[in-house]
Amino acid sequence: MGGLDQVELAYLLSETGRASEAEPLFDESLEAATALGERGVVARVLLHRALSGMGNLKVDPEHLQAAAKKALETFGELGDLRGVADAGRHIAHGLRRQGRVAAARAALERALAAADASGDRLVRRQVVGSLGFVLWLGPTPVGEAIPRCDELLASSRGDRALEAAVSHSLSALYAMAGRFEEAREHVERSGPVLKPPMLPSGGRSTSTNRKETSPPLLSCVSVRGRRSCRTAASNRLTRRPT
Repeated sequence: MGGLDQVELAYLLSETGRASEAEPLFDESLEAATALGERGVVARVLLHRALSGMGNLKVDPEHLQAAAKKALETFGELGDLRGVADAGRHIAHGLRRQGRVAAARAALERALAAADASGDRLVRRQVVGSLGFVLWLGPTPVGEAIPRCDELLASSRGDRALEAAVSHSLSALYAMAGRFEEAREHVERSGPVLKPPMLPSGGRSTSTNRKETSPPLLSCVSVRGRRSCRTAASNRLTRRPT
């Protein structure tokens, strides 16, 4: 098994809760890549380890961001666009953990440009899924967030999991705008795919990416929930990015 393949295997093990199996592989990969001067593999090990700690609230998000920024610099120097996109997505996660959702969106827009240029379908799934999530979560006005999600949806045709994830975010945004019929249509369109969850990360269902596809949709499209959604929308109409 090649060095990069071993790193990816370790990452998948860590994502599925098998950290005790993942850590020795990370250690072995890091030692071998360092000895061989394989900077890209070293950067990916450190990046994946940073991501595995992202869900731990005791871990300082600035530490995680520092690891992702260092990896981003290395991938940029190596011309590894897939790595640039992946590192940018991790940086956005750290920013979101700090409550800097507008900055997280900007990082994800840059990551998406790199993902598109790389041609890597998996990393594009992950970036677009995260971007749809921050568009409904963050301070972006509804009138701006809906057209952007529409663009993401149009560019994701043919990828059922990604279409469903973006539609899921659009549901919440339409509900906030008081467009409840459209919100319900997107709930019904995405529901069969996302239950059980088929996530933009390529099908893995971790605690982190489950949260990234779970806007409070059903309450918004119900009669009882419409008032609270209108209140949320009115706040979003005038809120400025932070």
